Amino acid sequence: MRKVTLSKGAALWEAGDAARNIAVLEKGTLGVKMGDNVVGVAAARTVLGESAIFSVVGEEVKRTAALVALQDDVQITEYPAIMVKQAIDAKKDQVAPLILSTLVSGACRNLLIVVSGQRNRAIVEKPLKALMQGLIEDGREVKSVGTWDDFMVTFRFLFQVRDYTEALRKEMGGAAQAEASVKASEAVRELFKGQDVQSYLEELMKEEAERDKWLVKASDAWAFVPGKKA
Repeated sequence: MRKVTLSKGAALWEAGDAARNIAVLEKGTLGVKMGDNVVGVAAARTVLGESAIFSVVGEEVKRTAALVALQDDVQITEYPAIMVKQAIDAKKDQVAPLILSTLVSGACRNLLIVVSGQRNRAIVEKPLKALMQGLIEDGREVKSVGTWDDFMVTFRFLFQVRDYTEALRKEMGGAAQAEASVKASEAVRELFKGQDVQSYLEELMKEEAERDKWLVKASDAWAFVPGKKA
């Protein structure tokens, strides 16, 4: 385990690097950079590089994007992926539940964007709404992951769901990013009013709106400072 502090423009990882570590963003904001474009933003308490978990079971994984600090004093805790398994085996793990809850929140954000862009299309809205509710009810408060095998089954499922919903969002999200976030917030109030999941989803969309602001800054006005990996 190591603590990393990045200055603005410094990269934690580059696209194509071998994925053997995961990271928890403790403070600040990171940009997800593909080529010369910032395509995503990560905020504090986000797990990054979770695909490295697959390296523990012998699968070779490469980073698909660079992670670059969007401000000074970005603080990260980086873990070898094998440490997650060791911690689960020792019944002392706190990172594994955070990994799973990050995947759940990512999938729910994507699903909200799709549902809000496809309102009143029952064949889309109803099953995706049910999937969101199921993910939240069973996944957002993960406190214990059981055995390593239990964790890997859950991780593989949520990883695939998150990736599928990202593809669905690109295909069916409809509106531009900022507009889509506003519509998704409205959809939460209309579809989940008075339900237990409403406050959780509203908080997700507040985080999404904040990411949108950073994404605009990074995409339109960011001048990256050449730097070396941490």
